[in-house]
Amino acid sequence: MTPFTLFEISWEVAHRVGGIHTVVATKARSLAQRMEADDHVVVGPWLLDQHDPEAVLDPVAGYAAFEADCRAMGLPVRVGRWRVPGRPLTILVEFSGLYAKKNEVLAALWTEHSVDSLTGDRGYVEPVLFGHAAGMVIERFWRDVVRGHREVAVAQAHEWMTGAALLYLKQRVPEIGTILTAHATVIGRAAAAEGRCGEDVLAGRSPDAVAAALGVRARHSMERTAAREADVFTTVSAISAAEA
Repeated sequence: MTPFTLFEISWEVAHRVGGIHTVVATKARSLAQRMEADDHVVVGPWLLDQHDPEAVLDPVAGYAAFEADCRAMGLPVRVGRWRVPGRPLTILVEFSGLYAKKNEVLAALWTEHSVDSLTGDRGYVEPVLFGHAAGMVIERFWRDVVRGHREVAVAQAHEWMTGAALLYLKQRVPEIGTILTAHATVIGRAAAAEGRCGEDVLAGRSPDAVAAALGVRARHSMERTAAREADVFTTVSAISAAEA
């Protein structure tokens, strides 16, 4: 029996927009061979304008009460098995209801963790709200479904885009271990987009100053804070490790 439950959070769960989708999907096959069924739970966004969950999930019974509890929190979810090898148990979170509480969520990130969201545009706010919602849903799943037959859980957040989930869990459910995995850093990506890379990116300046100059201050603030607060901070390559 697997001694823990792994929650894996990614913007690209059941939502193909880049390479992380492939990483998470192929990892699921390997984990299916190592973990008991339903001990690996992947969490992604239910994007109403992108797809119907039924197009990517096979239905699974036994989670009606959990889904009802999430609806009561204002966060509808769909639970099923993602149609990728390994068929991991999957929770898609519909988080649009949090837009009405956007300022409250961003203010809490500032007061509790000093995450600077002031310059964040929609490409920042949307993932942050998803991450916050994912943290709330994982807390509910942990308390209602997992705890009682599992005493240990770990949440792995992929990229700054799910950092808010990690920070939520760290604050509200500290018994769940946390991992942040960076596939590339915010500053590294922004600098590469301008044709710069390597040691000359910082050039004696602080990362915060460089992030501001590159127009990614909010994203860098989330990434930096999540990396600091995570129990474990990992990268996927030597290049991203050097950037970090």
